[in-house]
Amino acid sequence: MHQILLYQLRCNKPLVPEEEIANMLQWEELEWQKYAEECKGMIVTSPGMKPSSVRIDQLDREQFNPDVITFPIIVHFGIRPAQLSYAGDPQYQKLWKSYVKLRHLLANSPKVKQADKQKLVQREVR
Repeated sequence: MHQILLYQLRCNKPLVPEEEIANMLQWEELEWQKYAEECKGMIVTSPGMKPSSVRIDQLDREQFNPDVITFPIIVHFGIRPAQLSYAGDPQYQKLWKSYVKLRHLLANSPKVKQADKQKLVQREVR
């Protein structure tokens, strides 16, 4: 662990130095692509943020406001853990199961009443 921390301290530097942002915005597309490819797969850290470290999958240099120069945008394509989304919630799972079951029953029944359609819409909303 000691060696890992030494390595991190030795290699710790900003991804994009603040004084070089303006120059980077002037780069040709090919030059920017080369830089972005070098950064792809790197783990970047921002203490205090959640999560504090992410892998760079894409680096975008779009400037939304021409008057203010901003840092490139780090894009990470990740999957949210089930416990942080609705899929991990038991109540949601129960409602989803009842919705899918009712939808299947209505799709396979010869005559669907208006009340049944309304019940399906209500479950979908819930």
